[in-house]
Amino acid sequence: MKGNLYIFALLIALSAANIYGQTNIGQYEDEAPLGSWNLWGPYSSRSLGMGQVSLAFPYDSSAGFHNPAALPFVSGSHIVLNLVGNSASLYKYSLVNTGVISIRSPASAAYFSVGYVGGVYQRGRWAFSLNYGELENYLRPSVEYFEGAGLHCRYRGSLDYVNLAVARRLSDRIALGVAVNRVWGERLREIEYSFYTESIRNLSIEKMSQTLSGYYFIAGLLVQLNDKLNLAVAWRSPHKRRAESTFYREFSNRFVFIPSRAESDNDEYKIPSVIGFGAGYRVNSRLTLGMDVALFGWKKYEVTYFGETTPRSFASRTKVNLGAEYLLPIRIGQRKVILPLRLGYYYDPQPPLNPETNYHNLTLGGGLKLWRLNFDAAFTYGFENSSGHGLRRSMVNFSTLFYF
Repeated sequence: MKGNLYIFALLIALSAANIYGQTNIGQYEDEAPLGSWNLWGPYSSRSLGMGQVSLAFPYDSSAGFHNPAALPFVSGSHIVLNLVGNSASLYKYSLVNTGVISIRSPASAAYFSVGYVGGVYQRGRWAFSLNYGELENYLRPSVEYFEGAGLHCRYRGSLDYVNLAVARRLSDRIALGVAVNRVWGERLREIEYSFYTESIRNLSIEKMSQTLSGYYFIAGLLVQLNDKLNLAVAWRSPHKRRAESTFYREFSNRFVFIPSRAESDNDEYKIPSVIGFGAGYRVNSRLTLGMDVALFGWKKYEVTYFGETTPRSFASRTKVNLGAEYLLPIRIGQRKVILPLRLGYYYDPQPPLNPETNYHNLTLGGGLKLWRLNFDAAFTYGFENSSGHGLRRSMVNFSTLFYF
């Protein structure tokens, strides 16, 4: 890493007025999830393997995040554990290539977490689901710099959720569903900068923290037109994520100690609505095709930080998902089992306008059905060239499902 560090520029960059949004960061504003802004919620391994197609495909309790109307059509009551590994490369983010620190090539960040643990209970025409897990992660590459001075930058945070959904069949082929999501989490940024003047060590420390909370609703409709074709529509409500923010900074050496602190309990993020349309077509008993189109209204996104509205040059975006699943029968010993094979693609344009970051993503997945157990895994690789930095991202996903 090559750094351009100037004390005066650093002190200006670390002022409270410049924490958020005063430079053009692009995709990775401080509140941006690692990987993508365009999230309905966690995806099952089946969905991820099929290009994140999810709205018209009943599979497991993750339908509660995307289209709760699919819950009555899943194969039966079950519990499920989903694990996610996520990796992404970043070129511009807070202070890096937007302030006093420069890097020549993208840096990477990665994490592993519980996507969701949950289950579905079906009774008559009704279905209920409950899920818990991580919705977003705000990890950034750490920065360590030494050249006559020392600089340490650490960024971390996550948003967890509880998802409760209920759905009912109106007939054998039509269902309605609704879900409520409760979210909470935190974001932390810590910066330590040390330098020497006339053999005296000076230390500047900055800490920014936010605690987040909010809730929103999801409603959906699923219609099985016939034995081959499913159609679906789902809507996520606009909502506010409220934040309690604290900014702390101190400057010290052996002669002085100068602390400063600011707090705000009325910050908020106005998250716009999302509407999605899905279709699933069963070609035959082995092959199924799917497609989703989701409209994210990011043009109406707003941020209020320490009482000031922080501008975001965002545009509404359309995300397109395509996928296929082929059920391959095989034998393991004397037992006949089904091996699902999945392929997919999705186009995922990010909301910031300058620079635009539009990802093309290829997905691959598979699974194994044994008795009451389903084991599934999926992998996705995404790339973009629209920003000029050649950012990449990847994800692995593992699910274990037990029917009871």
